[in-house]
Amino acid sequence: MRKWLAAGRPKLTEEHARKRLEWAKRYKDFTPEDWLKVAWSDESSVAKSRNLRNVWIFRAPGEQYLRNNVVPRTMGNSVSLMVWGCFAGDVRGPFLIFDGIEGRVSGEYYLERMQEELPRFMEYIAERLDTDPIFMQDNAPVHTSGIVKRWLREQDFEMMDWPPFSPDLNPIENLWAIMKDDLRDQYPEIADMRGGPAAIKHRLAEVLPIIWTRISLEVCRSLSKSIVD
Repeated sequence: MRKWLAAGRPKLTEEHARKRLEWAKRYKDFTPEDWLKVAWSDESSVAKSRNLRNVWIFRAPGEQYLRNNVVPRTMGNSVSLMVWGCFAGDVRGPFLIFDGIEGRVSGEYYLERMQEELPRFMEYIAERLDTDPIFMQDNAPVHTSGIVKRWLREQDFEMMDWPPFSPDLNPIENLWAIMKDDLRDQYPEIADMRGGPAAIKHRLAEVLPIIWTRISLEVCRSLSKSIVD
């Protein structure tokens, strides 16, 4: 026994837990192949210099603050860019830059972007896999706004009824982690880039779609099937 830092997770009420259980029962008989027809989607905020990985070092006692033993950390808010992506099986879907007013995305803006891209992607999945695809999105306010829900009901594809507070069930979260690692590894100069928020966001908007297209299709396929593990 020793002292550990408590793990964090979303606070689930009994109602949240009930809906998660209902979701699990509904899809418990899905095979790995069934999960390949689910189009997983999500937004993510990608910061220019955020380092999510722990860095381990070897040092002697009392050397923790030597230059080579510390990880520099910037103060204040880092410049970030909101993006949206979607994938199904080994098919990478559209990748969009969300440039809402003052960083906020409204239901109207979300719908405008979905109308441009989503039906075409879902039709492509249906033709490629010869099956009826299922679209997944979480319960963010922009997703559950009235105009978005009405539009989605008019579409030909099925919607997955997503349980609340369940990012742990969405495999695209792993793609965001991969993307942020690749951003730091492939474009390290962006972390120290100068020129103001507008210039940094412009650079992020240039490189992030490139990183998205470099993500292995086998990784996407494995993530789609991992839901049954």
